[in-house]
Amino acid sequence: MTQLFGETYDRDAARRLTGHPQQVVGTDLYEALDGEARGQRFVRLRAGDIDCDVAVDRGLDLARLSFRGLPVHWITPAGFRNAAALEPDAMQPAGWGELRTWPGGMLSTFGYDHVGVPAVYPNRHGHPMVSAVRSPIHGRSSYSPTYLRGHGLHADHVYVEGEVRQAAPFAEHLVLRRTIRASLGEPLVTIDDTIHNDGYTPERVQLLYHFGFGWPMLAAGTHVRMSPTDIIAATQEARTDDPAVMPRPTRGATERVWDRASTAGPQWAALVNKNAGGRGPLAAVVEWDGGQLPHLIQWRIAGESMFSLGLELSTTGLDPSDGDIPVVEPGDARSFSLRLRFETGDTALSYLTGDR
Repeated sequence: MTQLFGETYDRDAARRLTGHPQQVVGTDLYEALDGEARGQRFVRLRAGDIDCDVAVDRGLDLARLSFRGLPVHWITPAGFRNAAALEPDAMQPAGWGELRTWPGGMLSTFGYDHVGVPAVYPNRHGHPMVSAVRSPIHGRSSYSPTYLRGHGLHADHVYVEGEVRQAAPFAEHLVLRRTIRASLGEPLVTIDDTIHNDGYTPERVQLLYHFGFGWPMLAAGTHVRMSPTDIIAATQEARTDDPAVMPRPTRGATERVWDRASTAGPQWAALVNKNAGGRGPLAAVVEWDGGQLPHLIQWRIAGESMFSLGLELSTTGLDPSDGDIPVVEPGDARSFSLRLRFETGDTALSYLTGDR
């Protein structure tokens, strides 16, 4: 039993109050017919306070997300361009071409065997003519083929689930199985991932979950609070800046990045706007296990038309070493769970007073 639009929601109540459950909650599979997104599939999750589009053909990432009608996400200038248009531009210039189709959105998942700037790795998969493998920025996950396994309405949530396969001959064979749930009557989205090594070579597994916030949720003066406090690395430009408060948009502003260590156990990071969209206090809170994702990376750019803040949960930090990168043996798997929830009023403001 949950509260939804001021009423106690269960199956019997829904039957009494509505002609069809889709009147208030549910899922819809649709295909974009125009513009840069043409040909891509999306699943819309409607769960009361949460209204979210899941980009089926971008690794089941979260595209647009609104809380009580207020947009929370940031969309890049590229928009939701079809990932199929990326190749062979992924390697140009020098592995940065992926940015030409990166949409941003509420959640971008990077990996699955590389995160960070473009890099070259020794070939480990047995082809005698291939001595090295080049990985583009943040790997290939967001333009790997996606299988939609199901979506619909459950007793207390709406959901979508699917499978993303990153594989090739003489290369890695990694499969991500993902389930996304949006709770009914509670402003909460959960993401449960398991990445499998379906090949016969031990594989480095690197994942980075980029939660990207934009206006009107993000505004000048929005505060950032988090449980991890130990900054272990930062870019040169970030070392003299205050990471706790979002500045105003400035022409020509460049990105700032801070890397914090997350210890094993429950961790959280909150974005707090005291008057989001003129509607009062709102906090967007990301929760995870620091044992699964030991790095919290804060990515911020306060430029004109490039006004965004990213909370990134990662297996790998700004200065990775081989010993920090998990290895998954053939036939084994590794799991990750994350939550995105929203708080309003005094509960949202409590993140600023240290009452958490």
